[in-house]
This record gives sequence, C-alpha cells and structure tokens, in this order.
Amino acid sequence: MHFYRWEAIRTCRLTKADILHLADEKNLGRVEFVQEKVSGKVSWRNRKIGPILDELKKGDVILLSEFSRLGRSMLEVMEIISIAMQKGIRIYTVKGGWQLDDSIQSKVMAMVFAMAAEIERDLISKRTKESLAAKKLSEIKLGRPTGPGKVN
Repeated sequence: MHFYRWEAIRTCRLTKADILHLADEKNLGRVEFVQEKVSGKVSWRNRKIGPILDELKKGDVILLSEFSRLGRSMLEVMEIISIAMQKGIRIYTVKGGWQLDDSIQSKVMAMVFAMAAEIERDLISKRTKESLAAKKLSEIKLGRPTGPGKVN
C-alpha cells in the first residue's frame, strides 16, 4: 500500500507533524511526502498529483492538510476526488477531519461536493453568457481575429 501526503511547497513543520499524527492515529504506516513547486494554475494532470493518482491503487491513501491543496478550483478538486473514489483510493484531511472512502459519510460528502461542482459550473456558464452579451451590446467583435495583423 502507498500512502502519500500531498501539499504545496509552503509546507510548514507543524503541518507535517499534523499529517504524521493523522497517519499514526489511523494506523496508516509509512508516509511519503510530496511537495509541489509548480503553480496551481497548471492543470492537475501536468502537476505531480497527476502521475501519482494514475499510480495509486485500491486501498491506497492520500493524506492532505485540506482539500484545497489538491487544486485551485472546486471543479479541479472534485475531479481528483472523483477519480480517487472510483479507484478505491482513500483520502484523509487534517483540517475538518474528513475521511473519504466507501463509508456513508463519504458518499454524502461526495454528493455535496458534486452539487457544489454543478453549481460552480452553472455560475461559470452564467457569467460567461453575461459577459458575451455585454460585449455584443458594446459592439465588440467576438471570435478570433482574421487576416493580416492578427495577434498570435
């Protein structure tokens, strides 16, 4: 079994101690710390969490200080959590004491996260449509520039 602790580069000693305490408390065994140096703006698939998630198997564990460490947006975090749950990878967080596995609590939390992700998608769509409508009213030409002088 592999146990990973995922954290951004700003990890402090207290956070590491908290993670190790959680691993001890849950009797998880060895913890491998992974620190990310790449900007959160980079897709999660192109950061260290991508290959790690591909490599982990059913029964493996990801330890986090909090869910927000997985990604920059709620949609990105939800995608990672969804893949982990489908693969049978357990996720534990220090902050909030969350435990996502195949328990009822996890299923309820996954449903809440899914609803939140759907709401975020709807809000993004709404903002995009409002912005496009405002640009059309301002007679700003939409779409890619054509012909000579276009910006690459």
